Amino acid sequence: MYNADYRKRLPAEPHPFRKAGCSAKHALHERPLFLLFTYNYRLMHEPRMKAAVEACYRAGIGLTAMKTQGGGQIRSDSEAEIEMAGRFLKKGFSDHQAKLMAVWKDKRIASICSQMPNLTILAVNGAAAVDQIRLSRADHNLLARYDCETRSDYCAGCDRLCSEALPIDMPIGDVMRSLMYARSYQDLGLARMTFNELPARTRAELARLDFDEAEKSCPRNLPIGRLMREALELLA
Repeated sequence: MYNADYRKRLPAEPHPFRKAGCSAKHALHERPLFLLFTYNYRLMHEPRMKAAVEACYRAGIGLTAMKTQGGGQIRSDSEAEIEMAGRFLKKGFSDHQAKLMAVWKDKRIASICSQMPNLTILAVNGAAAVDQIRLSRADHNLLARYDCETRSDYCAGCDRLCSEALPIDMPIGDVMRSLMYARSYQDLGLARMTFNELPARTRAELARLDFDEAEKSCPRNLPIGRLMREALELLA
């Protein structure tokens, strides 16, 4: 889904590849012209993310956001979620649409790559793309509050931190992704397929491995050990 405000806000300065006199073929080997990356209301305020997005934008690299709903591995009904859903419905859109709008507000994002497995979701996302309604500061604050309350429900994908704390190689990120498909995407088939692509020996280790050190390394304080065991029980 294309951000209509993106093109007119591109930097006037020539692309660094053209400025340096590089051919397009050579440029593709030097630096990507387009990036697909995880970006949502949870991550957009992280200092490193903000710096990376700005650097890409200034370099003329097109940015496509994915995983924009920020769905996590744990399902929880927080007060902020209930308040958020009610507030947005009164304004004529859903919390899912609001999360898309939060990303589209950033004019450095060229487009959003969103999974739309049925016509209902396609229609809802399409409406959010063309709707002229903008999120207010209070709306953004509510999303930020919800993120704060559910911070430990969401794996941000920095699994190099927790995986390196373990005595053996363990693809924690892949297991978390499987849980995300099951609990956020509500796609148990995809979740099981992703999980069962892991080697049998790796899956067996999930039941016996001590994840205490991995949990200490997690900046979002996820209960990694419990989630690994839940994935084994749910998806094996």
